[in-house]
Amino acid sequence: MQLTPSIRVSNEPWLVSAPADWPPLPLRKAGSFLSGGTPDTTRLDYWDGDIPWVSSQDVRGSVLHETSRTITPEGLGASSARMAPAGALVFVMRSGILRHTLPVSRLATDSAVNQDIKALLPGVGAPWDMRYIVYFIQGWQSDLLKAWRDQGATVESIKFDAMLRALLPVPPIELQKTIADYLDAETARVDELVAEK
Repeated sequence: MQLTPSIRVSNEPWLVSAPADWPPLPLRKAGSFLSGGTPDTTRLDYWDGDIPWVSSQDVRGSVLHETSRTITPEGLGASSARMAPAGALVFVMRSGILRHTLPVSRLATDSAVNQDIKALLPGVGAPWDMRYIVYFIQGWQSDLLKAWRDQGATVESIKFDAMLRALLPVPPIELQKTIADYLDAETARVDELVAEK
């Protein structure tokens, strides 16, 4: 299999094995990123509302359907929490879980995010299916975690600049959709088997 020169000179294993017609692009080309915050926890009127509020403990699996806590419109307005639309990706940027796992999920519904999360909002005309990005990162998380984790930090965290610059292979969009559709079906099948157990 012949690789493009830009892939051939790279040591990243996720690029070395990519086909020649999957050109690498930096993750920042997928869209725009935002981060959020936490409403005042002493204000009861800011909590237990109708707005899902994503924290690091919520980011599990390919799709995030619900969060452990919710906030009110007042809590959203009075804090640095920000809204991310359904379909956006959420990445855990600061948490002890980053010692061994790189959590990323796609939002099933519009949600607010806290300060330990980065949300990737799909860019208009971006060359990626967001589901493909989730599955790609989950598949290569061990290697990506080594490349992105801030080794000198006192608390495990991801170097945002390294994440933005990371080159990911970009298959043709129809192939991305085919890959994501297949993995969606397989994930649903496994979830069903687990539920039966």
